[in-house]
Amino acid sequence: MGFRWICLHPKIEHGIWHDTHTGTHSFASHLPRPQEIFKLRGTPHEGVWPGVTSLKDWHVFPQFRPQMLTERCTHLSAEGLDLLDGLLQLNPAERIDALAALRHPYFDEVRDSCE
Repeated sequence: MGFRWICLHPKIEHGIWHDTHTGTHSFASHLPRPQEIFKLRGTPHEGVWPGVTSLKDWHVFPQFRPQMLTERCTHLSAEGLDLLDGLLQLNPAERIDALAALRHPYFDEVRDSCE
């Protein structure tokens, strides 16, 4: 059975590995800063995420234009890109949840091999 992995941010991968092998909980310190996510998805604004500028920790961020996932993750299939797009939606109302992610067609091959 082969597994298909989604590319994670290197800091997240390292954080997961470190926490798993040391028993500590430093994962949050390895999460990418908002600017790193905004460089890929674009800086959120009221047009794409109503209410974002009213959030408690909101401040003025550098403005980035969204990049095409197809240009950044060239090794992913169409299903993988669709899943990644759903997971990386900046507006939580538009982001898919964990159950929907697990049911995504991207994982059909893995599900089929486990049955």
